[in-house]
Amino acid sequence: MLEKKRIEEILNISFAPSFLQVIDNSKDHEGHVGVKGNHGETHFYIKMNSDLFKQLNKVQMHQKVYTVLKEEFDRGLHAVQLDLN
Repeated sequence: MLEKKRIEEILNISFAPSFLQVIDNSKDHEGHVGVKGNHGETHFYIKMNSDLFKQLNKVQMHQKVYTVLKEEFDRGLHAVQLDLN
């Protein structure tokens, strides 16, 4: 399964978002330190709205997303830019 699809699936299951957009920005980062040798999907922009975030501050929202994506980071995901509400 492509990384983008895996991320979408994980986020949908974990947060039941009312809005989810995942954009692969990997091509913008080819050749950067930490990405060399990895030609897959490594960088993503994620915009997501979820009722589960309503009582959380920005740091807590980001922590929750990073927690559910930990396995993806372990497998080669390098960075995500998060826009959460």
